[in-house]
Amino acid sequence: MEKTSKKIDNSVFVTGDSSGLGYEICKISCKHFNNVSGLSRKADLACDWNHIKFDLLNDNLQDIKDHLRDTDTLVLNAAMANTSLCIVGGVEVSKKIFLLNYHIPTQMAKMWARLRIKQRKEGHLIFVSSICSKKTFKGLSEYSASKSAINSFAKVMAVELGRKGIRVNTVLPGYMETNMTKELSEEQVQKISQRIPSETLLSTNAVASSIVCLMKDEFSFCNGSDFVIDGGQML
Repeated sequence: MEKTSKKIDNSVFVTGDSSGLGYEICKISCKHFNNVSGLSRKADLACDWNHIKFDLLNDNLQDIKDHLRDTDTLVLNAAMANTSLCIVGGVEVSKKIFLLNYHIPTQMAKMWARLRIKQRKEGHLIFVSSICSKKTFKGLSEYSASKSAINSFAKVMAVELGRKGIRVNTVLPGYMETNMTKELSEEQVQKISQRIPSETLLSTNAVASSIVCLMKDEFSFCNGSDFVIDGGQML
């Protein structure tokens, strides 16, 4: 008879749980932790975790405060990209990308951190960034800039809140097989794949598994770090 391991007492909350990386993080987290919740705009989601319908761009962030109150590990994953060249598009596109990729996650991070401090509880915050913040790719100027801003914010937050027992790390995935990459042409995907030693895009499952590992006690001394999970794309 197969032995089942006891789940870790850790409450995990993930944004962008309806598909892609967010879905995989929640799915794998359910195997290891006793309380997992996810959030996205999707009304109904067949899943094993507590799914919350919430539109980050249009709903009031204060309405999810109660959901964050008992969250030990917060994973801010929801984001959007725009594949236009830097000279295309106006300020409205830029505002929308920065709103979802930078302003909303940092405001959620502040809200969550204040709750942790008030309750005198430790916690772990993980921002999902991108290797686009470290390596240049055509057509991703706004996305890259927003992720670079997240990297900087996370480091300052780690320094300021470390003494409170709150750790802040960023994960920088490489190109994965997600809805974002579906917007790319076959030629673009081929060029990207050729930059990877394995010549294949990363799976969301592989990246999610690495993120879940960071949530465990074995990585409790990691703080203010950038974890690049890209299959060697940065080489």
